[in-house]
Parts: sequence; C-alpha cells; structure tokens
Amino acid sequence: RSTLFPYTTLFRSRQAADCLFAAMEVMRQHGVTLAANGYTTNWGYSIGAPAAVSFARYYDEQMTREQRAAIRLKSTFAGGGPILLDRLIEAYDSDMDFDASLAYCVIPMLAALPQQLFAPYTLADLAPEWAQTYMIEDEGIEYSFYELSTKKKGSLPNPEEYDDTKLYNHFSSEMSMEDGHLNYSNAKTQLLLKVLRQQSDWGNWVPRTKIYMSHCNKDDRMPYSQDREFYDMKKSCGNLYWKGIEASLTSLVYGDDRHSAATMDATLRIATIEDPK
Repeated sequence: RSTLFPYTTLFRSRQAADCLFAAMEVMRQHGVTLAANGYTTNWGYSIGAPAAVSFARYYDEQMTREQRAAIRLKSTFAGGGPILLDRLIEAYDSDMDFDASLAYCVIPMLAALPQQLFAPYTLADLAPEWAQTYMIEDEGIEYSFYELSTKKKGSLPNPEEYDDTKLYNHFSSEMSMEDGHLNYSNAKTQLLLKVLRQQSDWGNWVPRTKIYMSHCNKDDRMPYSQDREFYDMKKSCGNLYWKGIEASLTSLVYGDDRHSAATMDATLRIATIEDPK
C-alpha cells in the first residue's frame, strides 16, 4: 500500500533505487558483477505499477550517469495500476457498482504528505466520521481508526457495518450527496481531488527507456482508463507501448476476477519481449 503515492517527491522510487544499489554492492563484495551484456528489467502490477513507472522516471531524471550505467535499465513493464489518482476516484464515483475498496488507502496514505497541502482544513477533516469514533486497541493503547490507520498506514480490521466497497464511506459525509455520489461542489471534495491531482502530476517527463503498459479492458477493480489515459498522455515520446488485454481470454484462468487474471498476461508479455536468457 505504501506505493500508492510515489509521485511528488519520488520518495518510494528512491527507496527502490537504494535497495537496488545495496543489492549491487553485496554482489560486488561477493565477486558477482552484472554481465557486460546484462541489463535490469523493471516490473510492477496493480498498486505496483505507478511505483515501477516512477522508478523509470527517477532513473531518467535523478540518477547520475554512473548510476544509470551501473543499473542499465532496459525496460519497464506496468499494468493494472492507479496511475492518475484524481481520475481514479472520479471513475469509482461514476460507477457505484465498482469495487472502490482501494479508496480505503487514500486517507492513510495522504498522511505521508506535507499537511499544509490540506489547508485550510486538516487531513482529519476529510476522513469519515465513523473513523473518528471506531476505536482499536494496539499494544495496550486505544486509538481511533483514523489515528491508527494514519499512524501505521497498513491494513486494519473494519467495523462490521462498514462497506468498504462504497466510495462515500471513505470520506467525510459532507463530501457526499444523498445518492452516495461525491459532492463535487463541496470544498473538501475539491481539495481532495486537488491534492490527488498534485500527486499524479507526471510533468514534462519524457521516458528515455521503453515502457510496456497493459490493462484488462473489463478490469473489475482498477478502471481500464487508469493506464490508458497515462499512455495517451505520454505516447508521443515514442518509448511507450500499449496492449489491451481481452477479458474473455483472462477469464478462462481466473473466472470473474479479471484484475488478477491479467497478471498472467502481463507476466507472459515480459517473457515474449525480453531475451529469455
């Protein structure tokens, strides 16, 4: 879940880079080096997709020439991911039957950002009322669901009466209308979308390495528009490649779970494009 917000500072991408540099140092200490014709392949699916694409951006924009020469990133594979967060919330809102459970992560993950972004409100002002009153004990101390979720940023048990697939349950009641849809005229809703839009700003980055994107055309968890809109935004750079995965094929393996089914196709795509040796 911590990969949900890698955009503004590319902090998560820096973590991935640090792990890679550490692994390469361990290899060096043991006399293992990347072959002269070797390279690195970057892969992420679902929530891992924006982290993978962010790593490619970090590689392009912030790594030194020596670091890029050491890693030799050849290509990135990303599929089924929440690339544009403001558009993701809008897509969940437009289809009330869509599984909006990923929105459960939004408030806790926003806690990692500078809190002045939410002025004149606080992050707690955007959180649902039930989260302030539902208490959970952790290591002998009682916390509200909001306090503990923003502190730990991980999975927590939900109240039995809470339906996490309904988008309006994830935010303050003021931000929703009677029919359950978001109230876009509400100042808090506008602020939420503004902050999410800031975190989804891919700027003027032009990918220097190849990025292969894919998404199931009838994904039941992550709207197809997520990857497709990013691809359309950046395709003119010449290094982006797109594949729409047909739900009819993936359903033969996983049944109705088309989001998970598409991982098979996304993985096989790596094998067909990269040198299998």
